[in-house]
Amino acid sequence: PDQIMAFAEDIKRLDKWMDKVFHYWVEQNDREGVFGSRGMQMVERLFAPSFDLRHPLAADLAEDERRILHLTEEQFAILDLLSRRRRVGIRGGAGTGKTMLALEKARRLASEGFRTLLTCYNRALAEDLAARVGEVDNLTVMNFHQLCYYMVQKADCPVADPEGETPPPEYFEKELPAALLKALECLTDERFDAIVVDEGQDFSEDWWTALQFALSDPDYGILYVFFDDNQRIYRHVDSLPQDLDVYPLTKNLRNTVPIHHLACAFYEGGELRAGGPEGRPPEFIEAVNDHAAAKETSRVLHRLIHEEHLAPGDIAVLTGRSRDSSGLAKEGKIGAFGVTNGRHPDPKRVVFDSIRRFKGLERPVVVLVELEEAIDSPETMYVGLTRANTHLVVIGTSRVLKSLKDTPEKDGCRV
Repeated sequence: PDQIMAFAEDIKRLDKWMDKVFHYWVEQNDREGVFGSRGMQMVERLFAPSFDLRHPLAADLAEDERRILHLTEEQFAILDLLSRRRRVGIRGGAGTGKTMLALEKARRLASEGFRTLLTCYNRALAEDLAARVGEVDNLTVMNFHQLCYYMVQKADCPVADPEGETPPPEYFEKELPAALLKALECLTDERFDAIVVDEGQDFSEDWWTALQFALSDPDYGILYVFFDDNQRIYRHVDSLPQDLDVYPLTKNLRNTVPIHHLACAFYEGGELRAGGPEGRPPEFIEAVNDHAAAKETSRVLHRLIHEEHLAPGDIAVLTGRSRDSSGLAKEGKIGAFGVTNGRHPDPKRVVFDSIRRFKGLERPVVVLVELEEAIDSPETMYVGLTRANTHLVVIGTSRVLKSLKDTPEKDGCRV
């Protein structure tokens, strides 16, 4: 009956509508009635029922990612301040926006007509940078050893090709940089007006010599180096060019506050403050051995994807071991979930890689596992913990988890 229906105008004054409905039923029953506690219980069940409101991680993730992007873009102002400097080093801890700034600086130089190289050590990072920047006139994106191969082939200079076997460390450390120098002697037209280097702490002194010779003006050509002294997991010497004007980045904008707080225990360097979203606290899950760790990892992935509604491609499982020696991914899967590595992202597959190989990359959610050896390496742990933007899960033995929870943060690293 119309008399007991609530319409839009009734919602504004529910008290009057309730009176109307109550009187309707009194008249229908032809007797006086008392609303009483039973009537109030009925009203409560109708208008204010109890229920559980699930707030999946995917919703938090989307909001935190929007804020992180906005905060990082604020750092672009530093490029405006340094726009007339030719030799610049920008130092900052993980999450301070170095990679995004390096990408933006390379774009700006290329758009101004400078033939620009954007380079780094890690090939997976170089491929990620190339995918982000797309096709830009005057801009070349490749990692250092790709640059060596490219120039050597262009100059038709013979260099030993170790394909099919594992090359000795000297091949990458000495032979390829030397071959690049030789190739550049006859490739003057292939040199660059400007070079932007990300993760510059990973370059050796010999590499800098070859890289600066790749500039059309080795002494005064534009050189921007973005680096983090705390992420020296490939080398432990101070090899950066000495003529750089160095400027610090002191605010971690990429990681949530709880992730920043946890990573601070493994940080060595200048001041680094938290500037990201509040976020959820990291999860710590104990696993007594490798078999238990594999089962827990599979369970975590099931929860994140099916209950927290995350896309598989937003998750990275990172091992403290090498990818080949890990017991996690068998036949290309962790449990029921297909995996890929950091160099070949796939939105339908979870990334599975080593902490070392994933250096310079990131994912909204990271699961760290097999950390028994890595826990004793502050540089490796710092890199691993800071790969997660918005949520972090750590699966490990009681020793690993105790070390993470008990290690005090350093003075320069603040929340």
